[in-house]
Amino acid sequence: MEEVLKIDSISKHFPGVQALNKVSFGLEKGKIYGLVGENGAGKSTLVKILMGLYQPDSGEIIVKGKKVTISDPTFAREKCGIDTVFQEHSLIPQMSIAENIFLDKLEKYYTNGVINYRKLREDAKRALKAVNLDMDVSLPAGEISEGEKSLIEFARSLNRDPDILIFDEMTASLESNIVREVFDIMRDLKKKNKTLIFISHRLKEVLRVCDEILVLKDGNFQGIVDNQRKDTNPEIIREKIINKMTGRKTGLLFPPKNKLERSTEVVLSISNLSNQYLKKINLEIYKGEIVALAGLRGQGQSKLLRTIAGLLPKNEGTIKLFGKELI
Repeated sequence: MEEVLKIDSISKHFPGVQALNKVSFGLEKGKIYGLVGENGAGKSTLVKILMGLYQPDSGEIIVKGKKVTISDPTFAREKCGIDTVFQEHSLIPQMSIAENIFLDKLEKYYTNGVINYRKLREDAKRALKAVNLDMDVSLPAGEISEGEKSLIEFARSLNRDPDILIFDEMTASLESNIVREVFDIMRDLKKKNKTLIFISHRLKEVLRVCDEILVLKDGNFQGIVDNQRKDTNPEIIREKIINKMTGRKTGLLFPPKNKLERSTEVVLSISNLSNQYLKKINLEIYKGEIVALAGLRGQGQSKLLRTIAGLLPKNEGTIKLFGKELI
């Protein structure tokens, strides 16, 4: 297989942190690679170097056999054929979906100093069709959900037709059925000989879609785990990845919860809590509990905590701490 990208002894140091330490590996055409590691392993730093957002302290990047210095994202996209769908969205809220998709190509839609919005919207709808999204492209980007924003970023990257496409935690805000659709698109891109790098903290997703998994630990490259053999137990592969990530087999597992008994003492009680962000929230938290507050991004988790802390006003409902109502 033809090697399209080679990372050779890349290092990056920040004050007090060695983010990457002589990282080396090569990627081939027509494969989906997972890039995994615990928080602080160096994944984001490596991606930002590949996109020209950071410059390495030492080492080389070789794209299609040629050594390159990736100075900025435009160089990465136009000269190296590398693009990234980041978890943090870069859409401009006040601009329409169509304008955001073609933000770096708007000049081609100008005729006598005026944008041909009809053509722009037609092309935008075509771009969204590639990610199975059908919506009004004239809507401002600030009015759509986090999941829709991720798909629009994906559509924008696909429209640039990169040879190497990186997914930086892109599926974090997507529902499971949409994730399956994204994986189908990724497999189609693989058939077209594209090289994909998929970053996720969800190992199940990584194992489901990736051919090989690259592992980073504390800025060091720990090796590649093969995920292409169908006769290998997925649990064995998972344990191998976890071992490389953490240095121990049970590194990502919580201890078993045996013989748990709930305290009868309620520490925090919330009843019918409502405001412009929340609708009739009811919750009781008991002494000694560890409580998870889950949901897709933007579903009200931070608003609930800010309301409990008194940083946002409540319109109705009560909040009691140790039985005493908070004003």
